[in-house]
Amino acid sequence: MLILFVPQLVATGEVSQPLQQGFGRSFEAVLRAESAGATPRELSPLVTQLNKALELDREALALTNPTESGQRVELFAQVSQILVMVQSEADQLATASAQRSYDSSILSYVWGLAAAVIGTVAYALATPFYEDLRVKRTFQMKVRRK
Repeated sequence: MLILFVPQLVATGEVSQPLQQGFGRSFEAVLRAESAGATPRELSPLVTQLNKALELDREALALTNPTESGQRVELFAQVSQILVMVQSEADQLATASAQRSYDSSILSYVWGLAAAVIGTVAYALATPFYEDLRVKRTFQMKVRRK
C-alpha cells in the first residue's frame, strides 16, 4: 500500500528535480521485481527505503537557508545513494523471483506429467482386472424363466 504514494509524489513534482528520474527508475525496478513474482515480504524493505528517501528529500527541500546548503547537498547525496541501492536490490530480487517462478512452473509441469503417467499405468493395470471380474460375474448369473 505504501508503494502507491511514490508515483504520485514523483508525478506531481514534490521531489527535487535532479532526483526525480532516480525515483522513477527505482520505482520501476521495484515494480519489475513485483511483476517477476517477488513477495510482499521481500518488497517491504525496498518500499521502506523508498519512503526513507522521500522523507530525506523533503527535508532537503525544506532547507531554504543558504547557510544550510552543505546539509542539503549531504541529504541529496544520501537520497541518491538510497535510490541506487534500491535499484540494485530490486534488480537482484527481480532476477531471483523470475528464476523461482520459472523453476516453479517447470516443477508443476513435471508433477503433472508424473500424475498423468501414474494415472495411465493405473488404468492399464486395472482394465484387465475389471474385464476378468465382469466376465466371471456374467457366467455366475443364473437365468430364470418366468
